[in-house]
Amino acid sequence: MELQSFSMRIESKDGSALVFFSGTLNEEAYAQYVKLAESLPKSCVFDFGGVSFINSTGVRDWIKFIRLVQTGRTIVFERCTDSLIGNMNLMPYMVGEATIKSVLRNSTCPKCGALDAILLVQGKDFDGNGHMLSDTPACRTCKTIVVWDMPDSEYFLFQRPG
Repeated sequence: MELQSFSMRIESKDGSALVFFSGTLNEEAYAQYVKLAESLPKSCVFDFGGVSFINSTGVRDWIKFIRLVQTGRTIVFERCTDSLIGNMNLMPYMVGEATIKSVLRNSTCPKCGALDAILLVQGKDFDGNGHMLSDTPACRTCKTIVVWDMPDSEYFLFQRPG
């Protein structure tokens, strides 16, 4: 597996920062986190849709970063990939005080084998207690109902209380 280099792009919208992360969250990312921390406004949205992998050093550095920036800020996580969710389930400190608004949940079609990452939004597709609110979607290719790569009881551990 070839790992993509870490990158981030920052946009401003209505006094809020939209930060788009992509590639691999690893030891190379921390210096950019520190620079980002110096300029973040009180409201931030972190979009992880481009994150392909996170290693153990990346987990440690992310926890340091989120602890540094969460006080006095409203932070929302969007489009969290399965790579990130898997680590959040093991290390809840990765979420800190942030709210997870949406995830990109991996699925497989049992008929044609198509792989997909399906956007699920909290309050519409899943609740705050690890339950799906919407029906399991159909494959974009053959319209067969997909199978989630991980059962709900394991996938939504990041929503466990305190």
